[in-house]
Amino acid sequence: MIVTFNLSDFPEQALAAYGMEARHPDEFLSHLFDEAPEAFLGALQEMVAQLKNPPRTLVQHLDVLRDQGLKGTVERLAARLPVSGKEQ
Repeated sequence: MIVTFNLSDFPEQALAAYGMEARHPDEFLSHLFDEAPEAFLGALQEMVAQLKNPPRTLVQHLDVLRDQGLKGTVERLAARLPVSGKEQ
């Protein structure tokens, strides 16, 4: 699997010859979240906690991910956050 924002450079027919497929990062991450939401959220929280330059809250980082084109993933995550987590 190739995970890329640039799907147009990886046509399905060309990749099929190699037994591969291309997926948009939002589709890929949304699938991972759907498979193991608690593990995904835990890994994301650990990653955000390590951000130092600049430091961000989880909610601030979700805004960054949304701006990067990961809208579906962010929607799934935001729906899963506890009310107190939305204020972080």
